[in-house]
Amino acid sequence: MPEIVFALAPGQNHFFVEIVEALSAELRDLGVPVRTTTGDLPEPRADAVPVLVPPHEFFALTPHERHPAPPELRRAIFLCAEQPGTWFFDEDVRLAHLHGAALADVSDVGVRAFREAGLTAAHVPLGFTRRWACPEEHLDADRDLDVLHLGIWSRRRAETLARCGRALSRRRAHLVLSDPDHANAAATKNFVVEDDKWALLRRARTLLNIHVADRDYFEWQRAVQAISNGALVVTEHSDGVAPLVPGEHFVSARAEALPIALDAVLSDEPRRRAMARAAYELLRDQLPMRRSAERLAEIADERAALPLPPPRPRAAAAPAAAPAAEAEPRRRFPSAVADPELAGLRAALKAVRLELLDQRRELQRLKTAAPLVQHVHESQGYAIATPRVTVIVPMHDEADCVTEALDSCAAQTMGDLELVVVDDGSGDASSDAVARWSRANAGIPLLLLRHPVNRGLGAARNTAIDHARGPLTFVLDADNLLFDVTLERLAAELDARAGADFVYSMLAMEANGQPVGLRSCFPWDPPRLATGNYIDAMALWRTASLRELGGYTTELRLHGWEDYDLFCRVAERGRAGVLVPEILGRYRVRAHSMLSITDISTRAAVSLLIERHPTVMRGVEPPL
Repeated sequence: MPEIVFALAPGQNHFFVEIVEALSAELRDLGVPVRTTTGDLPEPRADAVPVLVPPHEFFALTPHERHPAPPELRRAIFLCAEQPGTWFFDEDVRLAHLHGAALADVSDVGVRAFREAGLTAAHVPLGFTRRWACPEEHLDADRDLDVLHLGIWSRRRAETLARCGRALSRRRAHLVLSDPDHANAAATKNFVVEDDKWALLRRARTLLNIHVADRDYFEWQRAVQAISNGALVVTEHSDGVAPLVPGEHFVSARAEALPIALDAVLSDEPRRRAMARAAYELLRDQLPMRRSAERLAEIADERAALPLPPPRPRAAAAPAAAPAAEAEPRRRFPSAVADPELAGLRAALKAVRLELLDQRRELQRLKTAAPLVQHVHESQGYAIATPRVTVIVPMHDEADCVTEALDSCAAQTMGDLELVVVDDGSGDASSDAVARWSRANAGIPLLLLRHPVNRGLGAARNTAIDHARGPLTFVLDADNLLFDVTLERLAAELDARAGADFVYSMLAMEANGQPVGLRSCFPWDPPRLATGNYIDAMALWRTASLRELGGYTTELRLHGWEDYDLFCRVAERGRAGVLVPEILGRYRVRAHSMLSITDISTRAAVSLLIERHPTVMRGVEPPL
């Protein structure tokens, strides 16, 4: 019986590490000798068979000088788990043709695709293993999490989650989106592994599975791990699900119908438990991982019978050099402009636009003798209210949408709030719209203030903060809205996080009434700020923290980047925010004059951020 040697690469995706660990445990139970190496293939031996999981990652993550050349891998096994139609799968096909190794895939869909590429692959399905599963008696335990989502971020996933946003807000959800641009090799704030993953799955009533792209590939590893821990899988329609049966072992629906499917199964707990148990028992009885371990051992026996490859000369290891002092790595801030000449023109155009804006504001100030801030309206109950949360709403020419934002505040399950609205020199009937709304909703404490002359978003927010009476302050732009439970959920989280200055949630992005993605979907991570602002202004702050930090900048060069500057200031001072991993609001994507000016050029703004926040922006170079 040959030894099976799993060969992993440095920094391997933990996705594949979990497969290796589970198969290794099952092989040991069968009495098969097994071990794992990282970073290099073992020397060929007659009684050992290497298994690369998967081959494309081994070659991509292992230094080129260590790459084995044909026919060194003739006796090897390539164990694959990638989706057909991706570059990763195509690379596995190329490597299989080149090296002649035996092929195995965890999905029948992958086996069929290899066959279409002229290759023979064994089906080694993922299945039930005690390493992943909870005890059977835990299946009927109460669960406090309605919906769990685990997966890397993709545009399609973000769009589908946004479509589910309002429905998810009515349940207790936990959404984890990991980074797509590098291997997720270890636990991070947005990538859970081992005990943390099992704990989430054992709390979850359902696991929401969304395809990463427009392929109906069934994510077997995620599904098996969920089923093995009693979470019912709710997924988009998928290929290659047998022996699982839709409607019996899991719920299947079109992406557009996922909110309805979730609501139906979560409203019927006996049915959910029965389906979850049926799926668990099917895996345990009909799809044990041990069978795949046996099949892998059989393939290893076949490969071990092949002759050993000729010895390959190994280059002598170079003597270790004394470590040189590393220069600080420089990172250029992302920019859509590659042509330096065009970038210079855009920067100049932005400077002219901002200067004209500033001059227009100054002329308006000279034409009016009005105070900087006018008191326009106060609701009947405002004077006697003792709010816990102040919702500040700055607006400029937003009569068409501000009342929808106010309606979403009035619908909050948390009642002890007040609204402070600041009209920043609107030329339309924004103030009239708010005053009418307030009279129609007299029970909501509301204060309406006005800047007779437009002073900019930062100044409008700061005026509102100055008048906030609640110990907590939520920032709501007039074209966005809250879901019913937003303030209640965020306030509870902030109460539980004594060291946090603010909390924020994911937001469903909409354009023209259609979901287009997610905003604020990654956890608080100061180094990420060096690549751009990934958190929207819609956050719940400790009012005292906002004031201690100095509120929002009114620096003209940071026009449109007021939020970004504030978050950098938080990080620069060693303070922190916390993501609530739920979708609790809507962010409207629309053309806006402020954003149009901001996007002309980013060079001056980034340069100023580097100057103001040198620790956070360390190593960043302004864009062209």
